[in-house]
Amino acid sequence: MSDCKPYRIILVGNPGVGKSTLASTFLRKTKVFKSGLSVGAGYTKEVKFNPMPDGNFIADTPGLADVKLRKKAAEAITIALRKPTTTDKKLAIHVIVFVVRLESCRILPQDLVTIKTVMEAIPAHNGILPQYNVVVNRCTNKQRRKIFEFKSEFLLAFKEAFKEEISTPATITFVGEDEEAADEDHKMLTETSGVFCNEVLNVVAGDEKGPLPVKDLYPKFARTVYEVGKIEDVNPSEYDKQLENLSSQLADLAIQNKNLTDRLAEDRKNYDKIVKQAAADREANKKELERQERRYEDLEKRSRGPKWYNFIPFIGPLL
Repeated sequence: MSDCKPYRIILVGNPGVGKSTLASTFLRKTKVFKSGLSVGAGYTKEVKFNPMPDGNFIADTPGLADVKLRKKAAEAITIALRKPTTTDKKLAIHVIVFVVRLESCRILPQDLVTIKTVMEAIPAHNGILPQYNVVVNRCTNKQRRKIFEFKSEFLLAFKEAFKEEISTPATITFVGEDEEAADEDHKMLTETSGVFCNEVLNVVAGDEKGPLPVKDLYPKFARTVYEVGKIEDVNPSEYDKQLENLSSQLADLAIQNKNLTDRLAEDRKNYDKIVKQAAADREANKKELERQERRYEDLEKRSRGPKWYNFIPFIGPLL
C-alpha cells in the first residue's frame, strides 16, 4: 500500500474510546492530540490533519455519541472526508479507522451506529463500496480469545447493523490495554501490541505470528478511494432513533443466540448420550461375541474328543 501516497488517516470514534491516544501513537508524538480523562464532552472538538514521519497525514475527529457536540462533530467529519489527496482535487485516498470498545465481547450499539452514519455519506467508487477499518481498543486477551471462538457471532453484529447498505470491515485489529497510558493525559501506547486480522477474523499479523507494535499498525490498514464531490453530509439526525432500533435488534439477536446456544448444548448432551449408549452397546456385543466364540470353541473341542470305537482293541481280549 505504500505506493499509493499521499493518503490521510481519519480516526473516527465516540468519546472515551482512545482515538487520540492511538493518533499520538501513529504520529509518534504526544500533546499533538489531546487525550486522557475528560468530564462530559470528549477532548476532540475539531479536525486538523497533522503530517506524519512518512509524509502522510492523520486526523482525530469528534465523536457523534456526544449529544451536545453531535452536529458539530458531523460537520467536522464531513470536512475531513472531503479533503482531496490528488493534485486534481477530485479524488480522496483515505484510511478510515473506527475505534471502538467492547462490552461483554460485543461492540457497543453506539459505535456501530457511528460507523453506519459516517459510511453512508461515502459513495461507492467504480461500483466498489468504500472500505474501512475497525480497531477494538483496550481489548483483553480473554475477550479476544472469546471473540475468536465465536467469530461468526461477532461479525453478525455488523451484518445486522448494516444489512447490505455498507460493507463489513476490511480489517479488524485488537489492541490491548497499556497500563502506562490508561486514562493518562497525552500519552502514546508503548507497551502494547496489536493483533491484526482480515475481514473474517483470520490473524494476519501479531499474536502467535510475533509482536506487532501499535505504532506499526497503520500501514496495514485498508484504503478507500472516492470522489470528494460526491460525499454527502454526515447526517446524525436519525442517530438516536437508529441507536434505539439497533439496540433492540441486537438485544433480540443476543436472545436468539442464547436460545440457539442452549439448544445446541442440549443437542450436544443428547448426542453424547447416544454416543455413550452406542459405545456401551458395542462393548456388550463384543462380550457376547466373545462368549459365543468361546462356546463354539468348547463344542469343537468336545467334537474332536475320544470316540467309543477307539477302545475296541483294549476291550476285545477281555470278552
